[in-house]
Amino acid sequence: MIERIGPYRLEEEIGRGGMGIVYRGFDAAIGRTVAVKIIRPQQFSTAEEDAQLKLRFAREAAAAGKLSHPNIVVIYQLGEENGIQYMAMEFIAGLSLEQFLARGGPMETETALSILRQIADALDFAHAEGIVHRDVKPANILVRADGRVKITDFGVARILSQTLTQAGITVGTPSYMAPEQILAARVDGKADQFSLAVIAYQMLSGRKPFDAGTGPAVIYQIMNAEPPSLNDVNSRLTPECAEAVHRALAKDPDRRYPNCATFVKTLTESVAVSPEPGIALNDFYTAQGPSLRTRRSPRKDRNIAYYAYGALGLIVLVVGIVFFLWRTRTVAPPAVQVPAKVEPAVPSPTPATQVNSELDGGGSERVLRSDQIRSGEKKAKKTQEQAPKTDEELRKEIDDLLSTKN
Repeated sequence: MIERIGPYRLEEEIGRGGMGIVYRGFDAAIGRTVAVKIIRPQQFSTAEEDAQLKLRFAREAAAAGKLSHPNIVVIYQLGEENGIQYMAMEFIAGLSLEQFLARGGPMETETALSILRQIADALDFAHAEGIVHRDVKPANILVRADGRVKITDFGVARILSQTLTQAGITVGTPSYMAPEQILAARVDGKADQFSLAVIAYQMLSGRKPFDAGTGPAVIYQIMNAEPPSLNDVNSRLTPECAEAVHRALAKDPDRRYPNCATFVKTLTESVAVSPEPGIALNDFYTAQGPSLRTRRSPRKDRNIAYYAYGALGLIVLVVGIVFFLWRTRTVAPPAVQVPAKVEPAVPSPTPATQVNSELDGGGSERVLRSDQIRSGEKKAKKTQEQAPKTDEELRKEIDDLLSTKN
């Protein structure tokens, strides 16, 4: 699978057609989901076939690009990258009408008429702009869950003011082609009306008006046979309803209605709504579940898982840091032991033979030894001997010395 083309990231394949593959894409520049159709070159073995395909691709972009209608898919860009042509268009979150009809049985009448009115309005708008779709079929009609219809794939459209189709080339899908398309004659909006009538028949009865085992057999029926009357296939419908559809399926374009809106209006007025409901739109979406056009991309699911795991890891990291800081602040630091201050010993006047013990103000015991006391007494005596003598003492000392000599 191609990961990216042009400015678009391709997320998943959502459909395949005669010309290429359609992907769900994303335009990151403007944040918009798109549908991206690319050509499948491997299908075409010759340069001529490849050129014809590119011509049809360009025709689709040119045709749809001219149209701005709420029931026509918008074309955003036609580009080419590395030899691959691509077209970006409006993404429709819904199912194709083909998926609804594949369930079998008639659709709910009001739902069918609502879808037909929207298709008719879009086709008449395109015809007024000079564009004939030429491939109106259930696969090219997208239906959203809210009932809004979008017509897509103008790849075989004919722009009436241009000559883009070779003479004698038959284009379209056999079961829904008008007789003039099979004959490769010049076509107008009446050919799209014929295709719309085939869809109306199928929606209201649950079967196609021209149904055979092979393509050539279907083409033979379209050109030569009349389909069974609609009210014979679905007895709840009125003969007037069957006549309205039969006129739109006329072999001669001139016998059909002047436009698609007139056909659907006549059909609506002639339909007797049955009390027995057919396939309802909401019921079908509920039973169908997520479809190829509405389900989430597997790659997007993986990205969401990665983001979830990343967020979980970040949360665990933050919680761990907070817990560590909380533990650091609540644990008290170890106590520091300060050595006690030692007071110097002070001599005491107690006798030398006695050892005095007393408790000072801090509660510590102080002991004086006898030798320290004697040393203190000698120092005191020497100090007393070195004291100065008086005059009387000096006279007496001299007299004693004189008397001794004599």
